[in-house]
Amino acid sequence: MARLSLKSAVSGNRGSTDSGIITGRVTRMKMTDQKPQSRPVPDWGVIAKRISGGTEYNALTDSNGHFEFELPPDSYNVTVNTQLGFWAPDGKTFVVKHGCIDVDFPIHADGGISGTVTTADGKPASNAQVAILRVSPPHEYFTVETDGRGHFEVRGREAG
Repeated sequence: MARLSLKSAVSGNRGSTDSGIITGRVTRMKMTDQKPQSRPVPDWGVIAKRISGGTEYNALTDSNGHFEFELPPDSYNVTVNTQLGFWAPDGKTFVVKHGCIDVDFPIHADGGISGTVTTADGKPASNAQVAILRVSPPHEYFTVETDGRGHFEVRGREAG
C-alpha cells in the first residue's frame, strides 16, 4: 500500500507560485542472503495526475529511489504503475499551498500464470486443484483451485 504522510510546511522560497510539494520513494523487496531487504528503485517513472482536468505531471526517481513534484494546490492521483511486470497501489493525495506530502511506493512483481483445466471429454474441470512448483530457486510449491469454468489465475509472482 502506498504510504502517505504530511510533512511540515515548505520553508524558504521554492518558487514564485503558491504550489505545494509531493515527494516520496519507490522501493522493492529483494532477497539478500535469504533475507528480504527494501532497496531503492532508480530511474522509475512516477505520474501525478490532477483529478480536476486530468493534467499529468511526470518525474523519474533518482539513484536513491526518490522523486519530487512541485504542483498547484489540488487533488492528485499518484502512480508508479508505469512498467509492465510490476505493481503498486496508487496514492491519492491533496496538495496544499506551500505544503509538502510524502507518498512512498513499495513495488511488487506482477508476473502471472493462468490457464483452463478441462476434463478428458473437453468440459471445464471446476474446483480442480492445480499444483504450481517453482523449479528455479528457491523451490516453492502451492496449489490453486479452478473456478466453475475450469479457469485459474495466479498473480504477483517473480519470474522463474
